[in-house]
Amino acid sequence: MSEFASALGLHADRRRTFPVRAGRAAAHGAARHSKHPLDLAATAQLVSDQGIALDGVVSSHESNISNQQNDDTRKISAFAALLSVPTVLAGLFGMNFKNLPGVSWTYGWEALIAVVVILDVLMFINFKRRHWL
Repeated sequence: MSEFASALGLHADRRRTFPVRAGRAAAHGAARHSKHPLDLAATAQLVSDQGIALDGVVSSHESNISNQQNDDTRKISAFAALLSVPTVLAGLFGMNFKNLPGVSWTYGWEALIAVVVILDVLMFINFKRRHWL
């Protein structure tokens, strides 16, 4: 009892004493009261174990949420990359320069659109293969 009390930080003046009973009831009562330190220790261990288990469940849930957010971020980034190719090429060819390749060609704009579509399709296939989309 003294080791248990010192582990809980109980001092001699704070310990609870149980009344002594006479006869057979005293033996039964003393046996019942003597189990309290063990029951209290078992309860403390159970609470500690359940706290550890709860921490594990919360950690697992946070990990699942983090993984889902990572998947969402990958998808958003992939769509942004797919939209960046036509944006960059339209920005370059929209500057009204005369010496850009394809501007003076008969089918220059059709070739530019074909290049944009081919690059986007290749990027889409690459993102699908890497499970980003």
